[in-house]
Amino acid sequence: MIRLQGVVVFSDGRQEEVEVRQAEYAAWELYALRRGLSSRPDQSPAMTMTRYLAYAAIQRGELLPPKEWPDFEEWSLQVDDVELADLEPGEAANVPPTVRDLSAG
Repeated sequence: MIRLQGVVVFSDGRQEEVEVRQAEYAAWELYALRRGLSSRPDQSPAMTMTRYLAYAAIQRGELLPPKEWPDFEEWSLQVDDVELADLEPGEAANVPPTVRDLSAG
């Protein structure tokens, strides 16, 4: 299970807590592939990936469909810092399990 939690610190002093899930990693992969970047975490530009994960988490939290997301590069210019860390094992255990899709065989 992929889960990170963290804080985004904006240039104006605002702070926003984020939780990064599998959906944000999928959004990062699509963004990276569209721009000719590696989507693999061990080969990705680390800071860009970190910021994009936080950016995608904020957009998901605001319930915006991807076509309505603000421009990532403009958003990133308003950010001073992004701190992400793995959820503690006990915290991840509180997440409901993913339902297995039996139709795939």
